[in-house]
Amino acid sequence: MNVEQGARDRRVAAVCGLSCEVCTVYIASQEDPARLARLAGRFGVAPDELHCDGCRSDRRSVHCRTCEFVACAEGRGIDFCGQCADYPCAR
Repeated sequence: MNVEQGARDRRVAAVCGLSCEVCTVYIASQEDPARLARLAGRFGVAPDELHCDGCRSDRRSVHCRTCEFVACAEGRGIDFCGQCADYPCAR
């Protein structure tokens, strides 16, 4: 695996352990603008607000920007919830 592929893999590996590549919002953002528009309508936001390039990217969906798992992991200096001494927790 080259450095660029490793960075991409990390970008789509969510802090909680889920893979962004199976998220309907991520898939729509990457592959299907019409689907993204429909999803945005369901959530009551603009497609640009819902667009997501992965949990660790600079462009995350409106919902992922406020993820409590990301904030917690950043505060603890870890990459994944499973690395935490308090895992599993109430979150």
